[in-house]
Amino acid sequence: MKIMKIMKIMKIINFIFYSFALMIAILPFTLLQAKGIDLFDRYYIGGGTGIAVTEFSSKADRDDFPASDQESFHSKHGSAVMSYIQLGKDWQLDNEIIVGAIIDYSWFNNRYRKHGQSGDFATVSSHDSYSIKIKLGYPLNQRTLAYGILGVGSLRGKFKFQDDNGSNGTKSLNGARMILGGGINYFTPYSDNWSLSLEALYYPSGPKTSVDENELSTDTDSGDFGLINGMYMIKAGINYSFGDAKETSATSYIPKVYNLKLFDRIYIGAGAGLASTQFDAFLDSDSDSNADIIDRKSDTGGLGYIQIGRDWQFNNNFVLGLNLDYQILNNKVKGSGADDDTVSVKSKDITSIRGKLGYLLSERILTYGTLGLASYRAEVFHQDADESGKKSFNKINLFLGGGVEWFMPASDNVSFQLEGLYFPTRVKKNIAEDSLTSSTDGLDFAQVNHASIVKFGINYSF
Repeated sequence: MKIMKIMKIMKIINFIFYSFALMIAILPFTLLQAKGIDLFDRYYIGGGTGIAVTEFSSKADRDDFPASDQESFHSKHGSAVMSYIQLGKDWQLDNEIIVGAIIDYSWFNNRYRKHGQSGDFATVSSHDSYSIKIKLGYPLNQRTLAYGILGVGSLRGKFKFQDDNGSNGTKSLNGARMILGGGINYFTPYSDNWSLSLEALYYPSGPKTSVDENELSTDTDSGDFGLINGMYMIKAGINYSFGDAKETSATSYIPKVYNLKLFDRIYIGAGAGLASTQFDAFLDSDSDSNADIIDRKSDTGGLGYIQIGRDWQFNNNFVLGLNLDYQILNNKVKGSGADDDTVSVKSKDITSIRGKLGYLLSERILTYGTLGLASYRAEVFHQDADESGKKSFNKINLFLGGGVEWFMPASDNVSFQLEGLYFPTRVKKNIAEDSLTSSTDGLDFAQVNHASIVKFGINYSF
């Protein structure tokens, strides 16, 4: 019961975080009045502290299944105080929108350790991250900036295993991963150089490392792995901005406004494209051969989609939209075992609801970014010598990307759309013993690591 309550609490926390990140990402574009002096148009350095929460998974000592199975774990959390330093530059444009670039380094010490019955233990840890981020925001007043963040970070950690004889080893987990988030930057009334910052960040996925037979100790088996599923950060700090604040030039900026309102309507659309997906799977974990393994295999195939949406075009060339779409995928990978067993994992579909925020390049061309939630569905199939079985699984998580839409000169109702989308989060299915075939075991799993989509279509606006 305690575990179920904790899982429910974590889901609520995740929902609150996603809602906050989405609000911060959209908020800068909904406030479109000039606010004052250019406090944010400078170089700055900063640092501070906060909390980092990391989610870990591991499978270790597979040959001991099912007798002990004590060193394997899934979606366990570690949290710790973190510290960071950063260097950044903001550019405050004539229309008051602020664009920034940040380089930072964060360090922490999160880990989860699982002890076995015989004295073995497996540990997965995360310890630091370098990142490069871009920032897009709008001042709420002369001294307060709200902004969204998108970047790439090198989340790093370690996978360690030790057996009951004292034999042990460690392997690094390193990998560049996407970062999403948002924050607030506030200049105190007492200084135009010192400001306070509060920021929330999310790494939707993390690095994974696999080991070979006896690589870390005499008990590690081929296919054992350590995995950082993802990480949350909430951090508060102080920045120092160099130089003097500049006087605003917003009064001299008069943008050309496109009033044709082609993008202020309900629309339906359809099209096709390509999807690339990476998979993992491990079935028949009780087998000494460890043969039914899919390790980071990728497949690219065609897709089809339909959608319905609504756009609102404002008098300042900004467009806000809401989109509901359904995409059929056809990505599939297959692995085979020493006993002619087979395992396959297949993508089925993605259903998403997304917000759209864009800017008109002309009366007929819109460029935009999109962020929302999607349900990703997949299927795992296992066959041994005597029987077979399959199961569907899904996960709801972030879905993001960008695109461009163009109304052809011959029609004010028909437009062409090109869009790129990314589902960054792992979609995993833990398979119960004998649930697919009599050779499926309690450590078996199938997993979609992430998916990238490029699609082209035609919309009709009413």
